[in-house]
Amino acid sequence: MSINRTILAAAVILAAAAVSCEKAEDGGGRPEAVSGEEFPRPAEGIKRKVYHCQRLRGKPVIDGRINEEEWKGSVWTDDFVDITGSGDNPLLGTRVRMAWDDDYFYVAAKLEEPNVWATLTEHDAVIWQDNDFEVFIDPDGDTHEYYELEINALGTVFDLFLVKPYRDGGPAVHCWDIAGLKKAVSIDGTLNDPSDRDNGWEVELAMPWKVLAECANRAAPPSEGDIWRIN
Repeated sequence: MSINRTILAAAVILAAAAVSCEKAEDGGGRPEAVSGEEFPRPAEGIKRKVYHCQRLRGKPVIDGRINEEEWKGSVWTDDFVDITGSGDNPLLGTRVRMAWDDDYFYVAAKLEEPNVWATLTEHDAVIWQDNDFEVFIDPDGDTHEYYELEINALGTVFDLFLVKPYRDGGPAVHCWDIAGLKKAVSIDGTLNDPSDRDNGWEVELAMPWKVLAECANRAAPPSEGDIWRIN
């Protein structure tokens, strides 16, 4: 099983084209809160990219197969870079495209993977123990009160809310869910079969604005020109 830990840090501009749990929990998805010195920090001087997120004319079918006509108007990002900010190019490519309408924020991802592998099937399992695709949404860009979604090649999801980063003491609210989430995965190859070589897998997500509005501290759905921070 290959590991491809990459990241795209972007300020997403929403453009127009023609926590609700009782208990905050530590552990499970990430390490328990410890001092900030114990968490590696990315290299200084990383330039945050800007992505112009287009409003879709229609709603894409969330089936895990990225249809160019349904996503018309949205563009692919550059390939993700190493999560440490070292400047090294990852061995395998990952890129995304994003879009929105009045009801949903949409994310599609294409991941190169010569041996597509996934084992976890339980919702809110520690998905990053498999190879996964992760989305972090910080609506006001202050690095606090942000949403996290992880999905593996089986389509199993771990979604949670972070009051503040683990290096700042957390906590993570694991019982928070993206109610009404639409998600799908397609595999270009064979799952969990090391005897052949796969091309990779694709992910499509549709996250309701009414859920993302819960701790956004700003309007959701957004207005044209609003900027959200998304990794």
